[in-house]
Amino acid sequence: MKLQKLGLVLAVGLATNLAFAHDGHGGNTVWTDAEGAAILSANGECVRAIDFDELGKESCHDKAVVAVAEVIEKVEPAAAPEPAEPVYMFQREEYRVLFDTDSAMLTAAGKAQLDKVIEFANNAYHLSALQIKGNTDSRGSEAYNMDLSSQRIDAVKAYLEAQDVRATATMAMGEKNLVMVNGQEDMTASRRADVMVRAKVIKQQ
Repeated sequence: MKLQKLGLVLAVGLATNLAFAHDGHGGNTVWTDAEGAAILSANGECVRAIDFDELGKESCHDKAVVAVAEVIEKVEPAAAPEPAEPVYMFQREEYRVLFDTDSAMLTAAGKAQLDKVIEFANNAYHLSALQIKGNTDSRGSEAYNMDLSSQRIDAVKAYLEAQDVRATATMAMGEKNLVMVNGQEDMTASRRADVMVRAKVIKQQ
């Protein structure tokens, strides 16, 4: 008669807490406790050696329950690749800051241009050169225009230096570098400061 698995497990559990042995019973070897009494399964039947065949035991003496653990090989994470050395290049950018007539005050549009200069300089690996040239239109005397172009340079320098960006060279041009279109002066374009920036930057891969 085959045992129910639950009864068999209970019988084995009881046997592990007792000083048990095996003895004959009806031609089959059965488990007994220290006093010689047969160990019964959950359904009241003797626990026989042949019942252990269902568990794949080789003999009635093999009572140990072997836990089969899955062995997982420890895999070390792959080493991170060495970062590639950056490749540098020189980049040149030019910006034009326009001024109102007879004024050295920065306009909102002029400040926006200088903000681009600051962004480029701050993102560069190394700032090689920052040159500012002040210019005027042809109206007014030569001396007056020279002084006005110098004032425009000072306005640009002050704005940049407030953001820790410093010019490496300045040049007051007065009215010597007018902007001409079809043979006519473009006075709006002439009233300006030209900012040239050359910097060492990381080349995009």
